[in-house]
Amino acid sequence: MTPTAVPAAHTDAMTRGYVNDGEAILRVAVAAGLGLLVGLERLIRGNAAGPRTFALLGLGAATFAVVADGYGNDGRVIAGVATGVGFIGAGMIFHDSARGVLGYATAAASWATVAVGVMAGVGRILVALAITGIVLAVLEFQYVGITTWAANHTRLHRLDNDSDPGAGEHRTD
Repeated sequence: MTPTAVPAAHTDAMTRGYVNDGEAILRVAVAAGLGLLVGLERLIRGNAAGPRTFALLGLGAATFAVVADGYGNDGRVIAGVATGVGFIGAGMIFHDSARGVLGYATAAASWATVAVGVMAGVGRILVALAITGIVLAVLEFQYVGITTWAANHTRLHRLDNDSDPGAGEHRTD
């Protein structure tokens, strides 16, 4: 082996899931765009974390996924990304003395946006689009009137209000 030769094992690891620059940029851009959509929904609903935050979450996750894909250790990198966003999500949850605990949905949306970014980053663009649609549907569910109708007709507290100790319990009054 000459001093300039690259060992075969190293070359295999470098090219195993190699993505050319154009494909990598496309994957990251799609992830950022999908994160932007989720962030727009959060902005419309009056949440502090908006389009820039969610676009950057998707972009970052996709970037890590593209890099990990090239080295064949996707699982460890993806686990690290999921853990890391958990800390960001925890920072989005806070207690307001007048309104209780806020930010659960935004924290969960950030976690889901990172999952979308990972899917786009590993080249599963169609799956990333579908997950984004599901995320937006879940976030908008409470605004279509079903939860209001259910609360009025079954006398249930809102099921997503964790600040009320009796939330979700059937009331008979």
